[in-house]
Amino acid sequence: MTPREALTGPAVEAREILESYRWGRIELPRWPQRLRDAAAALRTAKHGDLDAAVGMPLNVLADELLALATGGLAGRSTTLDRLSKHLEALVLQTRPVGFPRPGQHEVSF
Repeated sequence: MTPREALTGPAVEAREILESYRWGRIELPRWPQRLRDAAAALRTAKHGDLDAAVGMPLNVLADELLALATGGLAGRSTTLDRLSKHLEALVLQTRPVGFPRPGQHEVSF
């Protein structure tokens, strides 16, 4: 797995937390620490080419995830929506080779 592809996991993790709260007001176990971990991975990434594809610099995305981890998810629906879209774009840009695309039902091993 390339360093770029290694960002998929933290992005998926952070997006799962945001989407669970957005759609069901479900706070996943250890969500603040998991957001901090995802933010740390994004902050250490050296892929400036992803900034444009994601729609914001990865370090800014990391800062916003840290702010949520500290301040909580409640009352931040606009922020959650916006960050979820940026994280989705990041997942699409860092998808590992061979990883199924959305809507792809057959996975061969």
